[in-house]
Amino acid sequence: MQQTKLAQQLIVDDSIDIQTLFELNNSPTKDALDVASKLTALQRAKVAQFCYARVHMREMGLHIAATCELPELLEVFGAGAKTILKQSRDVEETLTSLKKSQSQYTKKPVSLRVVAGSTDIDSDSIAEEFVE
Repeated sequence: MQQTKLAQQLIVDDSIDIQTLFELNNSPTKDALDVASKLTALQRAKVAQFCYARVHMREMGLHIAATCELPELLEVFGAGAKTILKQSRDVEETLTSLKKSQSQYTKKPVSLRVVAGSTDIDSDSIAEEFVE
């Protein structure tokens, strides 16, 4: 089976194969979870942590973390394990919440549009200041 082959390629000598992981990231979530199901619980937790740490792979990381139990997550995530466990139990809610919180901190767009009633700027006087 290809999924078993991918699972074997994903973890080599207890290290995550990045190329295989990126291929999985471009696959549907179900396929990634099928491959992850062939790994041990600790290996799944390691893959979940790797993915969660990358914004573009966070969703896959949460889905994989949902297949793990607290002891494996504690070993890999440390103090953040309980948070990851909670987030992974409702991935859609977590992603919605993360997107909302990120939008609060994004910079507002800058506009160079002249507002009615604003003072005209004398470009000659500005140029003279830089020459002096």
